[in-house]
Amino acid sequence: MQTIIKNSSNVLVMIKRNLIHVIRNPESIAMTIFLPIFVTLLFVYVFGGALGPDGDRIKYLNYVLPGIIIMAPAFGAYMTSLGVNNDMTKGIIDRFRTMNINQSSVLTGHIFASVVRNLLGTTVIIPFAYLLGFRTDAILMDWFAIIGMIIIYILMITMVSLMIGLLGSNVESVGGIMMFVQFAPYVSSAFIPTETMPQALRYFADYQPFTPITNTIRGLFSGTEIGNDWIIALAWCLGIIIVSFIVSKYTYEHKTSV
Repeated sequence: MQTIIKNSSNVLVMIKRNLIHVIRNPESIAMTIFLPIFVTLLFVYVFGGALGPDGDRIKYLNYVLPGIIIMAPAFGAYMTSLGVNNDMTKGIIDRFRTMNINQSSVLTGHIFASVVRNLLGTTVIIPFAYLLGFRTDAILMDWFAIIGMIIIYILMITMVSLMIGLLGSNVESVGGIMMFVQFAPYVSSAFIPTETMPQALRYFADYQPFTPITNTIRGLFSGTEIGNDWIIALAWCLGIIIVSFIVSKYTYEHKTSV
């Protein structure tokens, strides 16, 4: 019992540490809250007239909002990967190793803070989209499913960023790898139907994880049939979470044992 209480205390301290870092980092707050708003305005008022059905910006907003919801955590994950890499390369981990704490609580703190930060960004996007004219046919059960899908997705992107932060040798390499993660939603159904893409690009877009995740959220918002997209989306998310966890655990233990 004492061990459980101690471990829980360690985790809470690390969570508090990382949340304080988020609050004291203006760039992190801006990326979490204002970047999704700017991106929404960009896609609706700059691209919406050209990409929306018959130039209808509101119809395009209804289509593109799920894409923006999944894109925002991909940008937020960048901050998580940098924070983890800084801990691993700037000496703070060596300090933690000399302390009588549960070492895994360091990573748990990063995970929890990242999930909270990205959920905050999502809760800002949806009300803002409503102000612009977004409307949904989702019923209460659909909303529960949407929230669940978003939380699982955010956990997935968080675990990926955690893994990249641990594997990267410095912040430059981490930033380079995270660019691919941030770019991936663009090559999916997030912003345009995959049917409009060239065949080779469409094949990639149809079979990468961001497309079924986006389609699931979009279908739940619109009240349309989502087929087996939700199964594929969950399989992708859970599979990536498990792989990222295993790689992260091994990498962290290897780097902190030498």
